[in-house]
Amino acid sequence: MHPLNVLQRVNKEVFQYLHLHGYTFEYTIDNYYSDMAIKIRIDFQDETYKDGFILDEKEYVFFKARIDERFLNEPGRYERVMS
Repeated sequence: MHPLNVLQRVNKEVFQYLHLHGYTFEYTIDNYYSDMAIKIRIDFQDETYKDGFILDEKEYVFFKARIDERFLNEPGRYERVMS
């Protein structure tokens, strides 16, 4: 899968969810030799989560699992009111 397609999946499945629930985040795209990589910083309630991965499908699956686990450990995730 092309790296830009993986970036589009990250945008649809992760960044839109973060934006909808009011989390602040930033990301940068870097080139490592022949690969594209993304570095991400997400501000959760209790800490800042920093991660990075190469934009390919296998790395994206591991990243998505880490993000899902991080959301499960987020304090007060059921008490948040959507505005």
